[in-house]
Amino acid sequence: MQNKSIRILFIFNCILIASGWILAFYSYPRLPQQMPLWLNFYGQTPMMTDKSLLFFIYPLIQTLFVIIFIWFSKVLASRLKTSWKAELLVDQVLLNLIFFNLIFIHIQSSLVLLARHIREGLNRSYLFALIVVILLLIPYYRLRAKIIKR
Repeated sequence: MQNKSIRILFIFNCILIASGWILAFYSYPRLPQQMPLWLNFYGQTPMMTDKSLLFFIYPLIQTLFVIIFIWFSKVLASRLKTSWKAELLVDQVLLNLIFFNLIFIHIQSSLVLLARHIREGLNRSYLFALIVVILLLIPYYRLRAKIIKR
């Protein structure tokens, strides 16, 4: 059962990575000549630049972030003594990565909307909600590990 959930979570992560790349390739030709590279966090002015391929750094970082964390979780899981702990660790990492992927996509789409003067920056409540979900997953998996252990 656990392996099935790991496969499903992995597929969802792949779909989100593909979504980030599709967003980038679809949006890039439609961006204005002046585009932001960074968003307005807490009153900062957006870092504007001429349209460049640096826009693709966000899906690239998103992809590398996921690959590194999946690899790292597999390495850590291989060192655990029990298979259920290893599966639980990989499951937890993959579920958290879904929300991190959503954060990357949100930042990227916010840049596109800011470049097109549709929005002023991040939707802070959405970003905060994603971070809260990530933090709530920590006690959830601790509780789940205790239940499985019994």
